[in-house]
Amino acid sequence: MAREQEDSVRYDAAAKELIEKEAREGTLTSARVMAMKGIGPELRANALRLAAALQEQQETPAYKTDVAAIKAALSQDPRVKSAPVTGKENYSVLLMQDQYVQMYKKILARTGDHAGARAQTLQAIKTLLSSPNAINKEGKYTSIVAQENRLASQSKQTLQAWQDFTKAVRDPNIRKNPQRLASVLGAGIVYSAYDDMKAGKPAPQIIKNAAALMGMTPFQLINYFASGARLPALTLDSQIEEIQSKMKPITKKLYVAPYSTNDMRSRGNAINNGLVGDSPTRFGNNTLKPLSSYAAQVSSIVMESASGQPGMDIFFEDKKFPAVLPGVVKEISWQGDSSAGYGNYVVIESVDPATNEKVDVLYAHLAMPTHLKEGSSVTPGTVIGIQGGTGSVRSADGTIASIDFLAPAPKGSKSMVPYRNYERLRRQIAQLLRR
Repeated sequence: MAREQEDSVRYDAAAKELIEKEAREGTLTSARVMAMKGIGPELRANALRLAAALQEQQETPAYKTDVAAIKAALSQDPRVKSAPVTGKENYSVLLMQDQYVQMYKKILARTGDHAGARAQTLQAIKTLLSSPNAINKEGKYTSIVAQENRLASQSKQTLQAWQDFTKAVRDPNIRKNPQRLASVLGAGIVYSAYDDMKAGKPAPQIIKNAAALMGMTPFQLINYFASGARLPALTLDSQIEEIQSKMKPITKKLYVAPYSTNDMRSRGNAINNGLVGDSPTRFGNNTLKPLSSYAAQVSSIVMESASGQPGMDIFFEDKKFPAVLPGVVKEISWQGDSSAGYGNYVVIESVDPATNEKVDVLYAHLAMPTHLKEGSSVTPGTVIGIQGGTGSVRSADGTIASIDFLAPAPKGSKSMVPYRNYERLRRQIAQLLRR
């Protein structure tokens, strides 16, 4: 168990480094975070918040206006517009635009200041364009042409071959055929890049450039080529895969075996976070201690009657979020976004012990989807997940265990009608957790 926890910590350290790097570069996305296999729930929750904040930045009218201005500054220079090769035909403009948009994203991610990021980026472009040698007679950016010449020499590929690739990209019949497209770029280059990226090395510049032309990331492009060659797709995080290769067998089976399922990975998360042991158990019957035993971990309980919330907000110091009543899992879902809603939540159809009436208990803001399944049975004290900050949360560290007591309703109804005896019920549960 200790070795598995050590693996988890080392895995998270590598993942955190990648997440922080991409957040600084402004390229981190929610899809990217969710594709990272086996990272800890707190790290995933924090990464999702970062990704949501970046996405929010990049969906504003100011962001879109800034990016358009940056691209226009590079494509509307008279030397480019008057050249015989213009528009999408001029691959050097596309690559230069990508470089300066990335610069803008990095500045914006670091400062959060749209106007400042735009001003700095446009000033850098102005400095570039002030040089009479920035653009050649063909209307191409000389730094990009020089870069391609270096790449051609290093990879034993002629500049003409690269230019053939840029032409091929514009042909829908070739663009949609990964085998033909790879052959145009050069099978040797593609296989070499595949092997390097599989070993955890960064994507070669020529793959980055080709990906920019295709509107893909380097990983997406290399996997597109791999699909045509019937090679296994590369994972997003080769550095993390290296750590996975050193994990104990049980951890590998849970996370990275070819037959691994979402349920198995969820169990791996539960094991690494100490929610269950490593021996086979049924999640619905893994109660290890009564609800009252969690009292030592409770630092606050808030019941806001004025807000009309039919429940309570609890802060568990160890972040283990237990069920407070017996019942059966009715619904597992997500609601809202980073600024509103319940985030990851579970609805458990329970029974009020004082009246024997049914009551739907909604457990919200879990750090990640619960390891339970719909139909699983739980008892008070069964850990349903990790206290988190998904959805809208206000607390000292951005996490909370939110519980609402609702009148029974069909799955998916989104009903928020309070259970008629919720006041008494939550007081009784609060007493158990304050002992």
